[in-house]
Amino acid sequence: MATMLKLQLNTAPAVTRDTTVEMVNAATGERRTAKPFLDGTVAIAGLAAGEWEVQVRHPNFLAELFRRRIRVFPDRPTFVPVPIPSSIFENAPIADTPDADLGPVQQRMDSAAESAERQANKRAGQAIYADDWNDLAGVVAEIARGTKEMATLVSPTGHDHPELVAKLDEQAGNIQRLFDVFGESIAQLQREVQILGLQNRVEEALNELPDAKRATFRPRFLALLRDLDGARGENPQNFTTRLQRIATDLAELMRQALDGEPPAVANSAPVLALNAAALQMQTIKRASTYADELAGQNRINRMTHIGLRTVVR
Repeated sequence: MATMLKLQLNTAPAVTRDTTVEMVNAATGERRTAKPFLDGTVAIAGLAAGEWEVQVRHPNFLAELFRRRIRVFPDRPTFVPVPIPSSIFENAPIADTPDADLGPVQQRMDSAAESAERQANKRAGQAIYADDWNDLAGVVAEIARGTKEMATLVSPTGHDHPELVAKLDEQAGNIQRLFDVFGESIAQLQREVQILGLQNRVEEALNELPDAKRATFRPRFLALLRDLDGARGENPQNFTTRLQRIATDLAELMRQALDGEPPAVANSAPVLALNAAALQMQTIKRASTYADELAGQNRINRMTHIGLRTVVR
């Protein structure tokens, strides 16, 4: 039974304008694409009831902004809110700070100047009375108060500019999010390259063994590599911890495979290369950030060349 699906995006009109919503039926593979209105609403009619995967895309992002499976009801319209983090689109304009009103301060200074000028007509030997002195003291006090107020209005304490500080904080947050996403992507690629390089080292070392022993040990080596491959999506600490363990297990398994073999096999270049790679991987530090992990991975690549394969032959 066909029914109606209504979606509600929470993005700003400037973002919604270029957004595309794609629906994929989990059972049949049917695809439907729609463009949301500027207020974020999407209405798609004639959808078959059942499970659909909703994907929201924007041309400025490689990954989907939103991806989730939903269920379309057969007997009534289905409404689904689509929450998209607003922080990924942050670009607030610099706050417009109004100019300070210096009029009252200027009037106070004008009044002080007039009072001072009234006392500027004294002649030599003429007495200065208490009222005259108090008038001059008042002028000095007014100048002091006016100067302090003007300094506060024109240049805040510490010469701070709150609107610029807020904008810089926002930009710093945007850049940090970019670094986090970029670092994670690079780390994922590096992990994949390193696991593939390690698999090649394993296959080359196994080729040095007799056929019977290679057939016995190959599944055990591949099981360790699959265990490492299963951690590719983990955080840096979990992945580097598993890498240390797998490297130790690979070295021990290689030692068992070489038991009873002649020195020519144990000292062959592929076997030595695998042992060297496993040794370096055992020494990688447990990383708390992607930057630390990449530093350790790059060190392993420099020492063992495990991730440096010939591109042009």
